[in-house]
Amino acid sequence: GRAGARAKASGNGSRGAQSPWESAETGDEVTPTWVPDPDDRTRLIRIWTGDIEIHITADVALAVLEYVRATGDEEFLLAHGAEMVLDGASFWASAAALEDDGRYHFRTVVGPDEYHDRIDDNAFTNHVAVWHLRTAHRLAQGLAERHPARWGELAEQLGLDDEWLARWLEVADAIALPVDPDTGLMEQFEGYFGLTDADIALLRDPERKLSMQQIYGIEGVAQTQVLKQPDVLMLAYLLPECFTPDALRANYAYYDPRTDHELGSSLGPAVSAIMACRAGEPEYGYQHFVRAALADLLDVRHNAGDGIHGASAGGLWQAVVFGFAGLTVTEDGWHTAPMLPAHWERLRFAVTIRGRRKHIDLTRPQPA
Repeated sequence: GRAGARAKASGNGSRGAQSPWESAETGDEVTPTWVPDPDDRTRLIRIWTGDIEIHITADVALAVLEYVRATGDEEFLLAHGAEMVLDGASFWASAAALEDDGRYHFRTVVGPDEYHDRIDDNAFTNHVAVWHLRTAHRLAQGLAERHPARWGELAEQLGLDDEWLARWLEVADAIALPVDPDTGLMEQFEGYFGLTDADIALLRDPERKLSMQQIYGIEGVAQTQVLKQPDVLMLAYLLPECFTPDALRANYAYYDPRTDHELGSSLGPAVSAIMACRAGEPEYGYQHFVRAALADLLDVRHNAGDGIHGASAGGLWQAVVFGFAGLTVTEDGWHTAPMLPAHWERLRFAVTIRGRRKHIDLTRPQPA
């Protein structure tokens, strides 16, 4: 599979490994470039995700390190995971473009919100790139100290000398990260705030039967601030350290109402449930939770016949564990920060953390 990721990177003129958006057994990119328009079979629709949704490379690295954090599986890290993380960082360091403003930019990309493609400096993409470069640099230092033989193999295999590792930090320090210093509000991508504002009344109309993309068209919805699914808020879920508590609430208050929770992506509501909890709104989080649960139970998008929405189902579990229970796993252990909906009196679940089964039982405090 790694050969496919390396071939994708080199095909785009970059070093390292670029994870495919969709891949089969070989690890090669298999996302179609064009697909027939379901409403007019004589026309084709351009699919951009396989070409320019580059954040997936950092997402894979994040998944690798989250797995190692939760399991303590050092053997996997040394045999496979470290190579994936390090080679992915080489992709970011070579794909970033230095411009006249002294900043590195990622232009013509797609963020998690796929209603907007071919955009510049997507906040999610740029922040996860910074995270990936800095985290990979720390990983390299840790390997050199604790596993020098394995580090020597990887450094030779992946071309990781001191000069190249220094470039990782140079790029990470200069990637464009636009944010309002007063409010902490991040612009989802360059120019987003200049788009036509979302029609909130239409978004929340209980009679609406079509997605906002179906109503406006592919190009039309891209000219509005309507989101298919959380983007800046997905960043806040995965990398909460990028936001102060006030900034989190500001971004939640701005982006959550502009999202097509009802008929956009089935992946969105579970993340929105988690972010509602973190913003202190568990009742609204419960509404998102129910939306995620009903994606298949009520066949809301009329496509359950093609198979269940597996990622949405996984997100539903995450909404319970990381949202309502507020579970956080760190290097030192774990803790919970419950945010239960008012009608939930108790929440019980089990998780395995570093080989030990934990039974977590949360109850609502009884009034004195």
